[in-house]
Amino acid sequence: MQVAVAKPVPHFPLQLLCMTVLAAASMPCHAAIDLTPDARLVADLEVRAVQANPREKPYLYTELADKLTLMASRQIQNGDLDQASVTLEKVEACSARIESEISDKSKGMKKAEMLMHATGRRLSDMLRASPSDIKPRLQATLKRLNDAQNSLLSKMFEH
Repeated sequence: MQVAVAKPVPHFPLQLLCMTVLAAASMPCHAAIDLTPDARLVADLEVRAVQANPREKPYLYTELADKLTLMASRQIQNGDLDQASVTLEKVEACSARIESEISDKSKGMKKAEMLMHATGRRLSDMLRASPSDIKPRLQATLKRLNDAQNSLLSKMFEH
């Protein structure tokens, strides 16, 4: 009686496939992905925030401020400081609306606070890396956002 001996299967094609996938996955792809919101998205979000019920307004204005901050960052990177200044004024206006719309019944206050924290961090980073022409506007915007965040935190821990 003869016993059949299995021949070893070469793993070379499988190893080559794995190495190719790992090499492709580790390549930097951040340059191809642009997370900057376009003007239409911002306009739609602004309309949603204005028309929303009072419970949802603080979060929607926080989201709008975050998107506007991303837009201002891109404008500063492109050297369009005048347009960035206008966009940062809109961020300040959103911060004022956040503060005025906060109530006991506001929805998504924790998410809004976390998003405000991230937006404030982004503004701080922009302040460090931006030209001196726009720094006063960035400082004012950051202060206004921090004031709104403090008001939100006060309302959250009031009870």
